[in-house]
Amino acid sequence: MFRFTQPAQNGAKEHYAQQLKALIQSTANRHGDLDERAVMRVVEAGWELLDLAGQRIAQKDFQDSMFIATAILEELTPVMEFAEDENHDLVDLVDRSIELLREITLQDLPETFRLHLFKYSLDSYKGGKFCDWNWHTDLLTIACEATKTEEEFTQVRSLLARADGWQHNEAYSKKLMHALLGRIRGSEAADEFMLQHLENRKFRKLAINKAIEAKDFVRAKSLAQEGIAKDKNERPGVVAEWMQFLLQIAEQQGDNKALIESTEWLLQEDRSKEEYYYQVLKNNVKPNHWKKYLEGLIQKISSDDQRFLNGLVANIYIWEACWDKLFELVKAYPSLMDLDKYASHLKKNYREELVDLYEPLVVRLAENSSCRRDYQEVCRCLRKMKKLGGSKTVLRLIATFRFQFMRRPAFLQELDNV
Repeated sequence: MFRFTQPAQNGAKEHYAQQLKALIQSTANRHGDLDERAVMRVVEAGWELLDLAGQRIAQKDFQDSMFIATAILEELTPVMEFAEDENHDLVDLVDRSIELLREITLQDLPETFRLHLFKYSLDSYKGGKFCDWNWHTDLLTIACEATKTEEEFTQVRSLLARADGWQHNEAYSKKLMHALLGRIRGSEAADEFMLQHLENRKFRKLAINKAIEAKDFVRAKSLAQEGIAKDKNERPGVVAEWMQFLLQIAEQQGDNKALIESTEWLLQEDRSKEEYYYQVLKNNVKPNHWKKYLEGLIQKISSDDQRFLNGLVANIYIWEACWDKLFELVKAYPSLMDLDKYASHLKKNYREELVDLYEPLVVRLAENSSCRRDYQEVCRCLRKMKKLGGSKTVLRLIATFRFQFMRRPAFLQELDNV
């Protein structure tokens, strides 16, 4: 195992860098490439160094910790082009070195060292040495977090304004700018910037939350409705977030009509929380009106055929324990997937009927089968029918399949297991 020696105080970074270079050279092949085994040796040694860096942070020796992190960053990044790193172990190693630099930034640092860290991060970003990696933007983030003075803020702001080709650059650069303004110029400046850039989803959410906290429901509602108008065509998936705010506002205002309108929309569009929205509706519609209201809602949902496929109406029938209506729905649109999904709810009252619904679907599945996996699926359905009390039907189908598919030995073998 490679062992790192302790450096003298002066030139510590060069000491770590030289040892890493020596390790890389000793493990590389004659073409300068690192095979999988060589990568593991470098990675093991790198983690040993990072463990040491963590100890240095605990000991408040931030300088030596930075020396280790930056040596790993600078020496290992160029190697990745020539390394067999399929598991991204080298990438993880450098990621951790960046995390260490951020941990250092958040400490109570001596001013001379903070300036050194700020300059290193800023110069590394401007130099573009790591522009092909996420660490490029991480370094600007570190520079932002290390910023303390107005002069430093001006330097960083000019870089954030350019957002040099980052992935999702604009939203992230604005997030950094907002945090910087809050630290350097105060909350009023940060809020003003936020309100100037409400196209940023996080800023709009923050502005709505602030308005709700201030009980300014008119402003909060306006911001949410504006978000819906802006996103309904280009980002329809985001609209649910703004509708959830409208629901929250309606609850706090006691606006039952608005609450029901928002919840109805969310019930149909936000499938991850549909049972929650159903319960909100049930809690806010008067009990003596609930049955009639629900019939109207189901009729509205049912006008869109896709709602049947998504199973929302079926789920409502389950929550309401309307087993006769659930069965009629399954019967009207029979599929093996829906039979499997709803049989546990229906078997108490509709065992024979479920077997009858399974039969033509299983026959069609068998006729379209061509491999053992298909045959196993057919037999799984047969076993399901058998558990529902359809043993006679299953025996008849097995006999039919044995005759019809006598030249498919794999199918016959699977039928033996039913």
